[in-house]
Amino acid sequence: MEILERNKEIYTLYKSVFLKNYQLEDPNVICRRVSNLSEFAYKSHVGIFRDDFIEDCLKWLGSLILKDHLPIIKKKPERKILHIISKYCIGGHISLVQNTIAALKDYEHYIIFTQEASEKYDHIKSIFPIAKIKFLDLKNSEIQKATNLKNYCKQYETLFIFQNPEDCVPSIALSSRNQRQSVYYFNHADHAFWLGADICDYTVEIRDAGKNISQLARNLQRSFVIDLPIKIKERIKKQKNSGKILAISMASKHKFMPKENYNFFKIWEKILNRQNNLVLGIVGLEQKDLPKFIMHHPRVITYGIVKDPTKILLSADLAVDPIPLGSYTSLLETCSLGSFPVFNYNPLKIFDLSNDPSFIHLKVNINSEEDYISNVLNLCLDHEKLINRGHEVRKKITKDHSIEKYKNQLSKILSKNYKEKLETEFSGELNFEHDRMAKINFNQNNYDQLLHRILKENVKLNLKQIFLKRNLIKLLGGNLRDLKYSMKN
Repeated sequence: MEILERNKEIYTLYKSVFLKNYQLEDPNVICRRVSNLSEFAYKSHVGIFRDDFIEDCLKWLGSLILKDHLPIIKKKPERKILHIISKYCIGGHISLVQNTIAALKDYEHYIIFTQEASEKYDHIKSIFPIAKIKFLDLKNSEIQKATNLKNYCKQYETLFIFQNPEDCVPSIALSSRNQRQSVYYFNHADHAFWLGADICDYTVEIRDAGKNISQLARNLQRSFVIDLPIKIKERIKKQKNSGKILAISMASKHKFMPKENYNFFKIWEKILNRQNNLVLGIVGLEQKDLPKFIMHHPRVITYGIVKDPTKILLSADLAVDPIPLGSYTSLLETCSLGSFPVFNYNPLKIFDLSNDPSFIHLKVNINSEEDYISNVLNLCLDHEKLINRGHEVRKKITKDHSIEKYKNQLSKILSKNYKEKLETEFSGELNFEHDRMAKINFNQNNYDQLLHRILKENVKLNLKQIFLKRNLIKLLGGNLRDLKYSMKN
């Protein structure tokens, strides 16, 4: 069975077994199951970007369980924004929040976390110094957290959502709200399945491809595209690294995982063996994360997870996009300090970052591993020229992705007149490439995790559901012992 078809079948069977009669179940159990299924859907890809059945389920939880008076907002609008964030993590997700707050300094900013521990307050406060920060108590059930979030949201007219794809708390809390409240969903995971489509008044997109997916596959017509903001830092004159050329790649571990014929480490082993003055540095991985064949390569450096990698990035000559999954924010941040971009040759069109306004003039055309290797080797021929080209790219990013430009875009989006004039506009045809997306996202851990959660479920099932559950466990790779254990439950 093809990966995509297997994922679809798993998704469908899970709904049939565990969510079909959700109105009769414990609401907190339903929340857990929705989150489990949604996490599998966005990590593995099941051929959809939203599910009306799941959205209706969350809406039902919100409308029937959270009965209270609708929020009352003062007649005079206040310049206050509430940012609803699932969890703090180092990377592009939090950078977008930081830059959003920096762009809208004339507003009061409040942040509430739905999945984060309050013990991290001091560190998070240092990241968002001008915002007032609150945490939902993690000891509470999802329903109680949704109730508390709904009550907290009453005093705000403008809500910005930066949630994780599987977080169901905002969807339940905001399923019924005052008509004067506006919800803006910042769609950073634009290529993936996520919860919350029904509570969005507007989606803020970071690229045209994301807007097309929202409009065509999520039925969210009111979508705005912004240029991903990058905080431009002062550029110290780049010094040659003792004749060495430093290539830096920065991303989360999963973006480097080899898939199909796309193997970042094997490709770079070939490049390093042909270019003796080239050094590869990886931010986000530790040495133990590397395959054995490249783990002890003398010109491969791993920096691990770094809170502020600026000093490392300042030394880079090349900004290397990970393979197979690109990292938009990381590539822009590295290039904004004077590095020249190396794009991957991932087959997914949505990850083609060479179309960014700051890069499109480079007219890069890399369609194969051979093209990729040849491109890197050619860039290394003239170190001085490479440094100058990196400086030119930096100037483009400074213009195209500035906080000031982002501020103007957000101010326009928040303008009532602008919203009234908004019309549905498609940026062009989009091939969703579901099969390739499922293959690129394949990770056995996603199946193992869902199987483990299913085996822990203790629920009475009818004969049909028992049969479906057996099939579901088989599809997830369960063995005979798992099936017997399942039947005991």
